[in-house]
Amino acid sequence: MINRIVAGRFREFSKKISRSHTLTLELMMNFSEGAKNKYLMNQMGFEHRLNKRLDYLQELLRYWEKNSSIPKINEMLNKVFDFAEQDRKTVERIWSCGKKCMTNP
Repeated sequence: MINRIVAGRFREFSKKISRSHTLTLELMMNFSEGAKNKYLMNQMGFEHRLNKRLDYLQELLRYWEKNSSIPKINEMLNKVFDFAEQDRKTVERIWSCGKKCMTNP
């Protein structure tokens, strides 16, 4: 069963293309079976294969990042900043002790 809205759209399209619905359908079928469409289908097939390949690469990179034996960059940066924070606290503790030691001989 054809939808009423789709049928209306086809009627408008058919008026722009040819004088009858039958001729419009024949032109559409000839176009889809023609040489121009073969190139288009090859292009669409190429795009589909390329998208599938890129999706595979993306999944592969995610898998490597998740299961890699190399520490993740985020973890490495956290360790560096944690070490810097500990070092800063140590320096502050030394400075605070130095001030106390100098004021209280």
